[in-house]
Amino acid sequence: MNIMIVGLLYSGMVSVLLYYYFCRLEGAGFRWYRGAVYAVLSCGLAVCRYLEWTTEFWDVLLGIMLLAGCGMLFHKSRFIESLVSSLLIISLYSIIVGIMQSVTFWLLSSVNSKMILRFGDLFQNTVVIVLLILTSRMLLKFFPRNMCKFDEPILLVLLLPVVFITFFEAFVSDFIYGNTIIWDTEKGLIFPKLNSFELLVLRLLACGGLISALVAHQKLVTTIQHEQTIQQLEQQTQNQEVYVKEAKLRYEQTRSFRHDIKNHLLILHKLIKEGKTNKAREYLKHMEVMSDSMSFQVQTGNIAVDALLSSKLGVAAQKGIHIHCSILIPAQSFMADIDWCIILSNALDNAINASETIAEQDRWIHLSGMQKGNIYLLNIENRCRENTKTPLEGIGLSNIRAVIKKYNGKMEIEVVDNIFKLNILLIISQHSQNILQQTY
Repeated sequence: MNIMIVGLLYSGMVSVLLYYYFCRLEGAGFRWYRGAVYAVLSCGLAVCRYLEWTTEFWDVLLGIMLLAGCGMLFHKSRFIESLVSSLLIISLYSIIVGIMQSVTFWLLSSVNSKMILRFGDLFQNTVVIVLLILTSRMLLKFFPRNMCKFDEPILLVLLLPVVFITFFEAFVSDFIYGNTIIWDTEKGLIFPKLNSFELLVLRLLACGGLISALVAHQKLVTTIQHEQTIQQLEQQTQNQEVYVKEAKLRYEQTRSFRHDIKNHLLILHKLIKEGKTNKAREYLKHMEVMSDSMSFQVQTGNIAVDALLSSKLGVAAQKGIHIHCSILIPAQSFMADIDWCIILSNALDNAINASETIAEQDRWIHLSGMQKGNIYLLNIENRCRENTKTPLEGIGLSNIRAVIKKYNGKMEIEVVDNIFKLNILLIISQHSQNILQQTY
């Protein structure tokens, strides 16, 4: 009975650790009461294993499903995400237990000492806990915490080798070592009589296989993310070129309209002189339509930015988002039009996406920009959901940061009272040689 109580205490301690690192891997918050629930259920599985109602194989399988179920219930995660995270943690723990099992049996078969038999379990369990903490911390340090939040095909690349390694370890523990030890005071370990050193090497290779699978998965994810980034950047570049072309077209149309304004005035004068007031009104309305088609909703002093902001304002209006814009782009600077467009388009896209998640009456975006000497300050604010945290570096923010770096500027992000604030400082140089040359 005492052995069973000690075993349950050990199982409960390990279960809390497993659930803690499972939460870290899923990017979810750890709650003690949830950890306690998982620990109680895990102890129930341990009792079944102690009473030999289940084998090691079924014990591992049920443990994986239990941890994955907790992830789905407590964290609202997808099944495939929770399953992969659960497999990684349980596999890591199983390999550590297996390695220490081989080490303990190797010592028992090599050294005929009652001390090893008496304190073997204590030594093994202590080292298992220490190694579990160290290896889990290394896993979180060297691999991204969102590594399990990808599409199913990518997760399957990681899932298959981890499943194989996990159940290979369960097979070794269950069918090779078993749960019976026969010890003789004179002869030492009699059963199981195995080459534990070879099994130790095999388990170390399994550990190396798990690390290799993680590295390969990370390389695959990085490659896919880079490809997606390149595609999005190419699409953004094409969009910026469209804005610039549209702005240039309207500029040319405006020049043409100004060139012909004298002719239009002569025609109006002639119609009024001849008393054809109705035709004069129609002609004037036609001129107003032409004038409106050549102007933008926003006037910033930069035709490319005007085209961009007019397009974004149209998108925002369709989604019930009010945008207040007070931006003047300095005319005398060597900052490229496409760089202005990259900053504003990415910032506005993020703000519009965030605004769509809240009630329509609370949707608004404020843009303001002002120049002081060679410094230009740009501020974008929008209402966001409650408990919104400062976002991680996504593609949009990365694009903005790349432009800011080019002009030796800075960017600050803060969330205050459910208002997301993006503050950008740019050094608007008057000399092109002071601008860092960079290619996108």
